[in-house]
Amino acid sequence: YKGFYIGRYEVGEDNVITQYKEPSASLIWSKAYENAKSIDVGSASVSYLCSSYARDTALNFIQNNSEFTTYASTRDDGKNGTPINENWEDKSVTYKNENGEDATKAAGTTRLPTGVTTAKCNIYDMGGNVAEFTTELNPLTNGDNDATVLLRGGCYSGTAAGVSPAGSRWDVVSDDANDCRGFRATLF
Repeated sequence: YKGFYIGRYEVGEDNVITQYKEPSASLIWSKAYENAKSIDVGSASVSYLCSSYARDTALNFIQNNSEFTTYASTRDDGKNGTPINENWEDKSVTYKNENGEDATKAAGTTRLPTGVTTAKCNIYDMGGNVAEFTTELNPLTNGDNDATVLLRGGCYSGTAAGVSPAGSRWDVVSDDANDCRGFRATLF
């Protein structure tokens, strides 16, 4: 229908979109952009760095079609009290590892493999783990004239965005890389 698909998982190392990979992180925005465009998706489609429009559309879909009705705006439990299993610094996270065994990440520690947080409408990792570069550019209206690109969502580290829900936007310098910044691809 000439629409798009959003990646089910964050992009993992070796530029693959699959569960149980180390997130592709510690890269600058232009490398995330380049990597997203080079994902092998066959000849009938093209991959691209996720836009904020695609991300917001996915967040609206999640909120309108699941118990996670405030997923974009708050860090809370699901409507029925089910804890949202996202990876923020202040949370201990229990998940199934690639061998199907229970694993726990203690609060205050590192990022998780892709796709081990609670699925929301079959999409993983949008709330926490690594914040995601998007194609959205900062209009530079907030006085921060060197922070040219926007990240979306929260991340596992103790930065200001570390406690942010899935819909958060925060501006960063395009040539700054750290292990809390990754990306998600879209398919057209």
